[in-house]
Amino acid sequence: SRDRRRSRSGHEKKKRKKGDRGDGHRRRGHEEVARYSDGRPNASNAPSAPFYPPFGGYMPPPGGPGSWSSHHGPGPMVPYTQQLACRNSDDGVDVKVSAKFLMRNDYAQNFIDTGLRPQNYIRDLDYANRYSEYPKIERLIKLKEEILAKRATPGMSLKCDLKTFDLSSLGTKFDVLLVDPPWEEYADRVAGMYVPDEDLSTWNIDDLRQLKVGDVADSQSFLFLWCGETHLEHGRELMKRWGFRRVEDICWVKTNRTAQLGERGRVRRSNVMYGDTSLLQRTKEHCIVGVKGTLKRSVDTHFLHANCDVDLIMEEEKGFGSTLKPS
Repeated sequence: SRDRRRSRSGHEKKKRKKGDRGDGHRRRGHEEVARYSDGRPNASNAPSAPFYPPFGGYMPPPGGPGSWSSHHGPGPMVPYTQQLACRNSDDGVDVKVSAKFLMRNDYAQNFIDTGLRPQNYIRDLDYANRYSEYPKIERLIKLKEEILAKRATPGMSLKCDLKTFDLSSLGTKFDVLLVDPPWEEYADRVAGMYVPDEDLSTWNIDDLRQLKVGDVADSQSFLFLWCGETHLEHGRELMKRWGFRRVEDICWVKTNRTAQLGERGRVRRSNVMYGDTSLLQRTKEHCIVGVKGTLKRSVDTHFLHANCDVDLIMEEEKGFGSTLKPS
């Protein structure tokens, strides 16, 4: 009997504690109701928010005196924001308590209003501060940059007409090639407008097929081929024709933080595909990566380096009509 008394007393204590906890929750709930309903004990007695008809003019709220519903059945629907202001939730807490959590940054709407792209607001885009919170990776990146600075050779250029120039006359082969063809879409972006310091004359796919890129590629080599936004299929065809197999697809997501804004706060000019039939606004470009030969990171350490970066480039878009790519 003594054990029964102990178990019963313990059960009663647990039951009493649960009841106290529930009373505390209910008390805090009533305090929140009073806080967001200006001290009124019952939020349902609060006057409804003013109703604004969608096409202007005066129209009483549905269900009230003189409303449409009293003569013609169901009245016009109240806008969703007004419904949030008038409606009460099931537990008796005013919806204004939860309505404050519905306010979010709408980057898509901001893009429609101003032309500033959503990717402008991504933090730590610059390469120098990207790994500031990861000391080991930051040290690895710095060591790699030091090695590249010692081994990299100065850039050289040759101005010629690639339609007639024989690439094999260079007398050497390369282990890394970067090709940026003059695609038609670069000219379509400006719609015939003059762009200083830019030659927007285009090549068709037949002209690009005639390039002997495979003749100057080493037995173990990489090819980086820029395909713009609409020439991915052509890029894959050229890469296969030149003897490379595609292994990666680097995507350049273009920001326009430094774009000039007009009097109304909108971007003045941007590289937009005029006459484009795409369903979405295109704000990126593709660079496909191909490899020739067999390469293994464990064996070809002189060629393949450890890399902690991803296949995305987040960098500012150049000026209007510019075909410059991120380095």
